[in-house]
Amino acid sequence: MDYERENAMLRISDEKEMAKFRRERALISVFVHHAYRNELIEAVLGMRKGFDPHVRTAWHMLIPYVAGDYAVDSALRVDEYGVDMARRIIDQHELQHRELPALIFEFVPQREYFCVKLGGKTVDEIEEIIGTIGDMAVDEFKNGPKDVEEFRENLHSRIAIYLRQRNLLSILSKAAPKLAGALGAAGDAKGLFD
Repeated sequence: MDYERENAMLRISDEKEMAKFRRERALISVFVHHAYRNELIEAVLGMRKGFDPHVRTAWHMLIPYVAGDYAVDSALRVDEYGVDMARRIIDQHELQHRELPALIFEFVPQREYFCVKLGGKTVDEIEEIIGTIGDMAVDEFKNGPKDVEEFRENLHSRIAIYLRQRNLLSILSKAAPKLAGALGAAGDAKGLFD
């Protein structure tokens, strides 16, 4: 992935493109919100100016795009945010209004994932969470395992422990038993897994 393509819109339109993208050694998440109000979406999209130089290729945040695919590492306007696609993802993961916005991280595509629910957080709190996860992604990218799956597994565990230790953990897990061990070491994980 060429970080320097500042104004290029990278889009993922089908499963073949997504499969190729998933092979990259990078943290991958999807940001979803229901877009009742545009202010929070604008704030998160506006974080790109700092986010991209911070994380570079260590973390790719996919954003539902109005054309029905994902925009990746792209300058996206709020009117290009894919509300319909976001709603399908929200419904698939059974997220409620009070839990949104959310960052969804996959372990195994369409089978194992966890979701960091950011509902009720201020823009400053969301920025702090994203920035801290960004620091972890950069550190893991520089110092972590070279194997893609091991890299992501380590990073997912670090994210879960960070959120849990700071009473920020709001993770919904669908068939993600890999997190259970990491969270068990960080404290009581009861009630966090569906």
